Amino acid sequence: MQKRCIVLAFLLLFSAAGLLAAGPVPLTAVKIPVRVTDTKGSPLQITQDNLRLTQEKGPITPTAFLGTESPVLIIVVFDTTGDMTYIDAVRKELVKFVEVLPPSVQMSVMTANDGLKVVQKPTADKDLLGKAILNYPTKGYPGFLENIVSVTDFTDKYLLKFPIRVSVLFITDSDIYKCRKQYTSADLTTEAQRDRELLQETFTPVFVLRLPTGNTDTMSRTYEGTIRDISRATCGETEFIMSPTGVSPSLATSLFRIHETAFVGYDPADIKPNKEYKLNVELTGLPTTTAKVEFKSSFRIRK
Repeated sequence: MQKRCIVLAFLLLFSAAGLLAAGPVPLTAVKIPVRVTDTKGSPLQITQDNLRLTQEKGPITPTAFLGTESPVLIIVVFDTTGDMTYIDAVRKELVKFVEVLPPSVQMSVMTANDGLKVVQKPTADKDLLGKAILNYPTKGYPGFLENIVSVTDFTDKYLLKFPIRVSVLFITDSDIYKCRKQYTSADLTTEAQRDRELLQETFTPVFVLRLPTGNTDTMSRTYEGTIRDISRATCGETEFIMSPTGVSPSLATSLFRIHETAFVGYDPADIKPNKEYKLNVELTGLPTTTAKVEFKSSFRIRK
């Protein structure tokens, strides 16, 4: 019953978005992901008027806003080579969600183990998505650290060129000891820092479903924290799954977060490649004691 309620709630949430036709949205150099919730973590409906953007030189005037009524593209990336109990549970639950997707939501399926590959291009075709989810390969080397930047490079092409919202759902059971590269603790720190710096040049939020590996040593715990920190650097979040029964609610939580992520677009007046821009977002017209705003607070624009 609980799983059915989660699926129905998800359907109602995204179906509501599908009832509103998306108007023309200007293309901008920057699209900042913004998410506003109450103290319990429930999403709050916002408009562009509820957000006040500022940089060092003062207020910013947004030129585009994509709220929760806007179409959304979810890029699902599988990086799973471990326990088939969890992998099959994820496949089963994700197919359930795909079966209730309205036309306003499209998905794409990719794999990151043994290099980044497209399994299914963006589509709203439920049959194609179901087949891609159920049949993607689960062998090879884990590839979260090696491919996270490439994934957001790829998804930004959709985010910045089309009037849609885009998010990544990265599903991984990557084991730091089974990667193609043999990581030391120092290597992991260096790689994580490099990824965070490169992710400043992308705007797609990454939401991670972290499946268990069974490892609890210091290196593995550090890697878990690295995954969480990298997703947060993109204005995403990580759900840590502890048992097969936790797959459905964790997946639902990630999809709800994707739904409630809006995007604010604008064109910086002084576009300079590799310059770090600091951004602040404040809420207006909402009770600040009960509302929380999350956003990408710094970024760079590539050449």
